Amino acid sequence: VFAVVPGLLDNPRSEVRRHPAFGCVVVLREYVVHLPDASNTRVGCAAIPVITLGCEDLGMGDYEAFADQFAVHAEHSAFNAHYDRPAVLQVLGVVAGMRVLDVGCGPGLYVEELLQRGAIVAGCDASARMVELAQERVGDAATLRVHDLNQPMEWVTDASIDRVVMALTIHHLDQPHVALSEIARVLAPDGR
Repeated sequence: VFAVVPGLLDNPRSEVRRHPAFGCVVVLREYVVHLPDASNTRVGCAAIPVITLGCEDLGMGDYEAFADQFAVHAEHSAFNAHYDRPAVLQVLGVVAGMRVLDVGCGPGLYVEELLQRGAIVAGCDASARMVELAQERVGDAATLRVHDLNQPMEWVTDASIDRVVMALTIHHLDQPHVALSEIARVLAPDGR
């Protein structure tokens, strides 16, 4: 888990487009991330451009409306299937026998892969339809629930999770600090 340092993200630039498949407004954001040293002061020239992609200003009804299309898109799109998922799964490493929480599980693509790799998986998403799609994908092999990540995850006990996946989710949250604090709370001392 990375510590969130005030002022870490500077100078966001945004470009607004309409997503061709979903019809929602998509905001492409670019941030410069300053990497702090051990004392949380900025390191002179170490800056990394980061692009985040997300649908802005969507209510849960909007997510429900395009959940099925998103599931098809995310399963096969070049970015999701060949860049994002493989990179995140590589960072997770071996998960066999570990308790993994998929925060913002969407249609269950990570849940399915984590189960195939031998993990004990729980997941949540704010969209009831996304959770239904994930449940259809994996049956009863994982514990899945509808949960608003802007609220505490009271259903997960302290230090009970070995790994957390939060792929392409944080930019959808109104209060990301709540989810990050909860992830820190539920992770085991050697968790990540």
